[in-house]
Amino acid sequence: MSIFKRGSINDNELEEYIKQTSYQPTKEEFEQLLRELKADRESKGLDSKDHQVDDFVDLLYKKMDDTDIDYEFIEAFKIFDKNGTGSIPISEFKNTIINDKLEDTFNEQQIEELLKLADIKNDGLIHYEKFVNKILNKKEK
Repeated sequence: MSIFKRGSINDNELEEYIKQTSYQPTKEEFEQLLRELKADRESKGLDSKDHQVDDFVDLLYKKMDDTDIDYEFIEAFKIFDKNGTGSIPISEFKNTIINDKLEDTFNEQQIEELLKLADIKNDGLIHYEKFVNKILNKKEK
């Protein structure tokens, strides 16, 4: 089961996900990250040994600077940009969401809202750098 569907992540999964980002903490920094997550979990009265995915994402976001976040999002979208045009067809992205079973995590209405938000120019394409700036509330460069 996906950590996003489950809503929690254990220490081993956390380490694997962090390795896939541009944030590469030292062993000491990773241990500090675990302590911060544990303190946050305890402050909420949660006993589980697993961390809440939302808390992990929030903390990771704080650890990475804005440039890293931009880069991570843009690089993720580039995977779908087979022609290197800076945009991907919304229909192709929607098919990916459905084929990767992300509709188990998001309902159809949420997916449609995301796709509508992504279609900034109303041209059926996700111009992903503009979209990333929009979702991160950044001004155009």
